[in-house]
Amino acid sequence: MLDVGRWTLNMTLTDTFEKVFILTLPGAEERRAVLEGHLREVGIVDLARVTWVRAVAGSVCPPPIWFRAGEGAWGCFCSHVRMAQDAAMDGVESYFVIEDDATFRADACERLGRVMAELPEDWGQLYLGGEHLREPVALSGRSAVMRAGNVNWTHAYAVHRRAFSRFQYHVTNAVDFATAKGGGGTTGGSGSEPVGDSSGEIGGSGSA
Repeated sequence: MLDVGRWTLNMTLTDTFEKVFILTLPGAEERRAVLEGHLREVGIVDLARVTWVRAVAGSVCPPPIWFRAGEGAWGCFCSHVRMAQDAAMDGVESYFVIEDDATFRADACERLGRVMAELPEDWGQLYLGGEHLREPVALSGRSAVMRAGNVNWTHAYAVHRRAFSRFQYHVTNAVDFATAKGGGGTTGGSGSEPVGDSSGEIGGSGSA
């Protein structure tokens, strides 16, 4: 039986997760302004409570020789690993990442409420949008969430502290970074109907 008592049908990310990080490259003021306007319109976060994170630019901080996915992916990789490390060191319970090219559906708050009501209590990572590289598995009695096996893109996802170590281990040992161009996916849960979507990329095609 699902315990829906603590969740309402209209949730915000800042009420749901301890930290909400918004990742953006230095100098992207116009992009940030567009995102702020969009987030205010949708109401998915309280902008006064988010943490803006300076993304790593792979062109400024180039990748090591073994990393073959390109400068953009390296910047993405470093940025997401750093947020995970900071959250772990600060003892954060959970955090949510928004990249500055993410867009959310008009009914995102309602959708988020449905997702959180059905999310298993032992969840480790949650995607609110992404590319399924492996067919997700339906969960019995739950229509708003699925168990994902391999998801690409990093524009809107959450991680719980119970998965911090596994998350970092997976990302830092992703074989595809060293063997081919492009990034790899990760394991986790996802909403069956995306709350958010991505209109582009930040830092290339790397994934966390």
